[in-house]
Amino acid sequence: MNKVIGAVAVVAILGGSLVISTPTASAQQPEVCYSISVVHEARYKRVIAGEKETFRTEYRFRSRTKLHGSKEVKYVKGYDFVGGGTTKVDGQTVAGHWVKSEGWHQIPDVIINIVWGAAGVPENLVGGSEGNPKGSVPLTVYGGPSVSVPYYAEKVETDAGYTDWGPWSDWSTDDPGGDTSTREVDSRKVGNGDATPDETSYYLPGGGESSTLGEANWTTDLPAEKWTFIDQRDRETKVEVECPPPPPPAATKVTLKVQVDKYSTSTKKLRSKAAGYDNDGKLKKGEDRPHYGKSSWEIVTVTGTTETTKAEWLAKINKATKKVPNLTSSSKWSANAAKGRKSITVAWIISGDGKPTAWYYEHTKTNVAQRFFASNR
Repeated sequence: MNKVIGAVAVVAILGGSLVISTPTASAQQPEVCYSISVVHEARYKRVIAGEKETFRTEYRFRSRTKLHGSKEVKYVKGYDFVGGGTTKVDGQTVAGHWVKSEGWHQIPDVIINIVWGAAGVPENLVGGSEGNPKGSVPLTVYGGPSVSVPYYAEKVETDAGYTDWGPWSDWSTDDPGGDTSTREVDSRKVGNGDATPDETSYYLPGGGESSTLGEANWTTDLPAEKWTFIDQRDRETKVEVECPPPPPPAATKVTLKVQVDKYSTSTKKLRSKAAGYDNDGKLKKGEDRPHYGKSSWEIVTVTGTTETTKAEWLAKINKATKKVPNLTSSSKWSANAAKGRKSITVAWIISGDGKPTAWYYEHTKTNVAQRFFASNR
């Protein structure tokens, strides 16, 4: 039961409802208890999807050509071959285009190699330097404008399989196809920016809607499937009720200190003595320590509660002992019952049951009843 002590409210369950007792003005007045009903509420929303942005795929590519043991490294003055667009060189389309540019610029390997192919570079066309050009060359040979420009060149032996990659083309929606050994293709997704945001509505009790989420949206309704769950809460209402009876007291902790004796019973004399120790109920001289043959003893401490059963206590004691046989029952041994056994085991309570102890190592008390607890009979 829920009781109030001082100014503390205590909670318990009455039937299917939660019962809370609250402080009263005077200790002589009866406590007041309440039944609390819980209402389960939730909030819901629906989302009207906006327009999604559309995307297109754009492509670009770059080229390289196969080498045949050598290549020409050629520089021209006044023009440069840069990325973007495409150019036809000897009937082959490559990425990039020619632009006017001051100074000297190297013609990409991919273009040079298209022009000379497997035949290689004629020796009479190489040579020269920036200060002393070899001669002039029409750029139309390399897909450029109708203009001749100074050049110098050298022939380089190489075991590379292909030229370096040339510049990239412009981005385009034209798909050039997949990658090959002489073409590399890149792609990207480009949005058109025409997206519109989603619109969210929140359910109101009875089927209404609101554009904002707040206290008014809590409901016990179960709306149609178009509405999706957001969150939930339990709202409580309190009604005064009769207080329930108090609960039974909780089990309290109990600690037992137990003496477990193993007596030798291999002879009639030993059986008689061992049975006498167990059955007279009094402490006699010599009973405060094990003796006679292979007798031994242990003192163990075990913990339980006022609800612990005798069988549970025996299991705890058996687990705690190391050198004596396990206890099995509450029966006492007699000399006749011990006949044919080499030993018997007996347990005595030393402390823990609230009574005066009959035996304690080196502190023997006389004229006090021994408190038999269990045996292995």
